[in-house]
Amino acid sequence: NTTTHNLTPTHSTVKLLTIKLQSFTGEIESWASFWEQFGSSVDKNPSLCAVNKHVFLHGYIEGEPRRLVDGIAVTGGT
Repeated sequence: NTTTHNLTPTHSTVKLLTIKLQSFTGEIESWASFWEQFGSSVDKNPSLCAVNKHVFLHGYIEGEPRRLVDGIAVTGGT
């Protein structure tokens, strides 16, 4: 007597809210919170290449941090 079970998972689609990250302006007190959010949303995202991560980072920093990052060139291999 053989029993066959269909193990195909059922998928439900849930629309998540867009995560809005606060920009980092150089205030050291806000760094840990910014990096935790940016890291989990962007930096640890395996579907993003280094160039795209850099572009996202550039879009979320202001002031002195942005000026520092402006001088960093990122290529597809880094």
